[in-house]
Amino acid sequence: MNPNQNNWGLTVGNVVIRPMSSIQEKPISWLWENFIPRGMLTLLAGAGGGGKSTIAFDFAATLSTGGIWPDGKSSKVGRILIWSSEDSAEHTIKPRLMAAGANVENIAMIEGPRDDFGNGTAFDPSRDLDEFTRTLRGY
Repeated sequence: MNPNQNNWGLTVGNVVIRPMSSIQEKPISWLWENFIPRGMLTLLAGAGGGGKSTIAFDFAATLSTGGIWPDGKSSKVGRILIWSSEDSAEHTIKPRLMAAGANVENIAMIEGPRDDFGNGTAFDPSRDLDEFTRTLRGY
């Protein structure tokens, strides 16, 4: 067999094509049962003005306090990390979280790196993701 081939397809560099028959399925661990999975990326996407931020801040408030989800089920208390490239933490995000009843002690904001003079730059995942991952591991 060619060293660049596996029993199903082609492997080039670090990219591997893995057949589904080799994958062991696992149950989903839920943050909010049947709506938000724990430990997986979840996105709220849509046109501006559709209420995405309002829903996200309400969910953050529920999780930060161990409150009640919209379906009436209880939430465990958790911590939330917010990244926003649009809204200011001081003028928009914290006031909206407080209005939603959040425990802001359980919520943090991602900020970009600082230069030698302490000036911050916007967080850019294409540039800052590795450092962000290292920071989270130490948190």
